[in-house]
Amino acid sequence: MGTCQCGPGYYGHLCEHACPPGLHGPLCQLQCDCMNGASCHPVSGHCICPPGYYGTRCHRVCEQGTFGEGCAEVCDCEDDALCDPVTGRCLCSSGKTGPRCDIDCRANRFGPDCAQTCECANGAECDRRNGRCSCMHSWIGLSCQEGGPPRLTSGSSRGDSQHSNSL
Repeated sequence: MGTCQCGPGYYGHLCEHACPPGLHGPLCQLQCDCMNGASCHPVSGHCICPPGYYGTRCHRVCEQGTFGEGCAEVCDCEDDALCDPVTGRCLCSSGKTGPRCDIDCRANRFGPDCAQTCECANGAECDRRNGRCSCMHSWIGLSCQEGGPPRLTSGSSRGDSQHSNSL
């Protein structure tokens, strides 16, 4: 019994095996030239791109605003928020959150996707984008904990007059 003459993309005594990943062509002797985890067709060697990539070698990330297999899906994010080229998940800019990045951060939260907590004290307001505090009244400092309203010292309370009335 003779051996079979395998076509491109197959090997084995009866040509029963497809080329292993990363190889293609006659007797699976050619190396695939794909990037970003792409597989290649065992016969032709054409790259089969994973979601989020395109190009002959799957070397390009989906253009902004598209995602998924073949970059065929359109992102649905507000205010020009970027989206993940693989999943389409909106990547919220500072001060925004929600599936479409269309919700302002709630009080005391800031940053991309509102993931950080503000450190503002004494009634100060927190900027939803960068977390900077806007101090109230006479408070100062990064978190508005320095200064404050003037206080009477213990030696200057009423009735502690050191002046005498002598005639």
